[in-house]
Amino acid sequence: MIGPIFPLFLYEDLQVQVSQVGVIVSILSIVSLLTKIPLGAWVRPKQYVPAMLLGSATIALMPFAYSLSQSIDNVILFRIIHGIATAITVTVNLAVVTSVVSRGETQKAVVYYTTAFSAGLLLGPLVASFIVAFLGLRYSLAVSSAIALSAPIVCIGFLKYHGLMKNRPTPARQFTMGRIFGVMRTAGVAAPSIVAFAHSFLLGIMLAYGSLYAKLAFKLQDSQVALLFFGLFTMSLLIRLRYNQLLRIWGKTIALAVGLSVAGLSLAFSGSITIFPLFVAAFVAFGIAHGLMFPTATILVADSTSFDDRALGSSIFLFCFDVGQLTGPLVIAAMIPFFGIGTSISISSAVVVLGLLAVFRLKRSNPSL
Repeated sequence: MIGPIFPLFLYEDLQVQVSQVGVIVSILSIVSLLTKIPLGAWVRPKQYVPAMLLGSATIALMPFAYSLSQSIDNVILFRIIHGIATAITVTVNLAVVTSVVSRGETQKAVVYYTTAFSAGLLLGPLVASFIVAFLGLRYSLAVSSAIALSAPIVCIGFLKYHGLMKNRPTPARQFTMGRIFGVMRTAGVAAPSIVAFAHSFLLGIMLAYGSLYAKLAFKLQDSQVALLFFGLFTMSLLIRLRYNQLLRIWGKTIALAVGLSVAGLSLAFSGSITIFPLFVAAFVAFGIAHGLMFPTATILVADSTSFDDRALGSSIFLFCFDVGQLTGPLVIAAMIPFFGIGTSISISSAVVVLGLLAVFRLKRSNPSL
């Protein structure tokens, strides 16, 4: 819910310059990526559920903290805390989802998880568009905290009634670089991680500057900008609902290639089109990429790692995802003074070439994918 309105909150309520919005938005990704791999190497299976509770409760409180902030310094502090909580939550959640089922059920579990995630991303902008129209940006952040409190409540029930992995063997904590690089070099981890970087690079640009560009180029109201993200995440959800059928037809590598290609074309066109209906179509089409990319990469990582290394494999994949979300807005921020927002967004689409090369190498190493 706060994704599309947080940059607007910085720009309008706190008078942050356009070129600085991406920097502040990216703080979460910086902290999260620095936290993920140490967390993945340290956390043990029996600690997954308490970690889920800690992370989700902290994330739920952060939008409310933003809404109380009157200075950039406060927002930066809360953004740092938000980044740590995000690293804990997303890393552990993926490890749980892919560890409580057999390898044969991994795809189904990941699809359920990512579909539920997409439903939240879809409903967030929809709710935000109405709340922003009536209450403004600051109150919308506070309301999103109230909604997000449902997550730690669910985790409390899970902690109390589900003995998740309590009796599973507990591996020793290993921080050796050999272990980390060994998992990192696995083809089923390395290629999806590079793909995740390319995709999230573009996603970070869309989240940080897509809303601002839509507002400035087409004179949209804040509630209308939020509706654009509703359309994007609706498309993502529709793809997730048909994901199993698409994967049977295409296979994993083609799904990744299609997702990357659509992401690149969406950014290229959305930054250059001046006709509003076509801009909306390009903007919403990015949801196709988002619907395909994340579950496919997650399944590949889960199938390529052992039970003991599941959290570490997830943390490496998510680390690259965060690096992309970090560098995308920063690159655009550096380009804007020279090319403007629209042209900078279009140029950024070239990063998909890196992801497509990784997909090609993965396909050559394992033709069955």
